[in-house]
Amino acid sequence: MGRYGFIAALAVVWTFSICGISSAQNTAPDYEEVLARAFTADQDIRLRIDSLQKAGVADLQVLLPLYEEMAVTDETNRRIALPILDLYLSGEADLSDDSLSALYYIIQHSDGDVQERYRGFVYDAFRSGIISDLEYAWFADRLSVRRNEAQIYGLQCYVNMNADPAHAFPYPIAKGVEKRWRKIGFSAREMKETLSEFVGEYAPVFLGRNEFALFGYAVGVCGGIEQGVCGVDVSVNGKMRYKTGRNGFYVILLDRDEVPSEVVFVHGGRRYEVPVTVSGDADWAIVDVWL
Repeated sequence: MGRYGFIAALAVVWTFSICGISSAQNTAPDYEEVLARAFTADQDIRLRIDSLQKAGVADLQVLLPLYEEMAVTDETNRRIALPILDLYLSGEADLSDDSLSALYYIIQHSDGDVQERYRGFVYDAFRSGIISDLEYAWFADRLSVRRNEAQIYGLQCYVNMNADPAHAFPYPIAKGVEKRWRKIGFSAREMKETLSEFVGEYAPVFLGRNEFALFGYAVGVCGGIEQGVCGVDVSVNGKMRYKTGRNGFYVILLDRDEVPSEVVFVHGGRRYEVPVTVSGDADWAIVDVWL
């Protein structure tokens, strides 16, 4: 699993299920065909983007049109597929395992509201063996990231595409992750090896119950290109805590009672005050600055 194969999370406690998952002997052919086409479209655009990234393509002029196409595809899929899922959940439609798996991917590639609405369905799909341990972990971590909470498994990464060159940083992970890896069937050794790929300022941060992380980029424009700025002073609560690294990235680990109302950046004699917005039970916040 490469570092860009990651991409959000929290210790989600699943306390309920929307329904029991089962595949039926009699399925609705139209629904099956519609969901099969939606799944093909979902995967096709992602495979195209992935193949370019694996080939080393990082030009946003090439990638952005594909990201826009992906967003349109995802919205179209939601509009078509979620009403079918609602019929299934109400007992008005029968669906095969393949269709239920396709619906998982459509939910996985939706916004937080959709993921929250159907998280019980995803959990039941996992418990029934329709989706794999890894697919469930992706969903759980992505849902956690939507809430700015610590990841359960550490599969999601933050990438600021405006900071050239773009690097991936695993969203903060709740301490005790090795136990959770083993419980879900992951190899702790392989997961450690994967996370060890993130080094220097991008090394994973493991949060305890009373800890909070601030991270982000200082971005400037050089020759018409936005890129990370090295050596920017980063201060919280009147104390300088960090200088941005070679690519403009920083991470600050705080106690929860130290979470500031703003982060102050100083560069080239200029001072930039950026508000920190924290809501609910958030465990971290991204605070970027444009210089």
